[in-house]
Amino acid sequence: MARQFVVECKRLTASSKTWNYIAQYVDAGIRRFISEAHGYGKDASSGAMVGYLQNMEVDAAVTDVNAHASANGLPSLTVRVRSVSAPVELDHRLVRPFRDSPFLLMHFWTRVT
Repeated sequence: MARQFVVECKRLTASSKTWNYIAQYVDAGIRRFISEAHGYGKDASSGAMVGYLQNMEVDAAVTDVNAHASANGLPSLTVRVRSVSAPVELDHRLVRPFRDSPFLLMHFWTRVT
C-alpha cells in the first residue's frame, strides 16, 4: 500500500498590480485540500503548506490569510509555534468531503529574501 503526503508551496507577500498572493495562498492552496476536483491528500488525514514570507511580517500574513479564509467560509489558522529563527508553524482543521475528515493542514512559513 502506498501513502501520499501532499505539500503545497506558495509565496506570501504584498499584492502586485496583477497578482494577489494572499488570495492565491487560500484559493489555489488551502482550497485544493478541500476541493473534490483537486483532491489534494484525499486519502490522508493530514497535509502541509509551505509559505514563503517575502517582505511581509508574520502578523500581517496571519491576519490577511485569516481574513481571506473567513470571507470564503474557511476556518482560521492557529499559530502553533512562533520563532524568530525557525519557521512559524500554524495549524488548520478542515472539514472535507473525503473519508478522512476533519483534515489537519499544517502550515510552515519561512522568511525568504
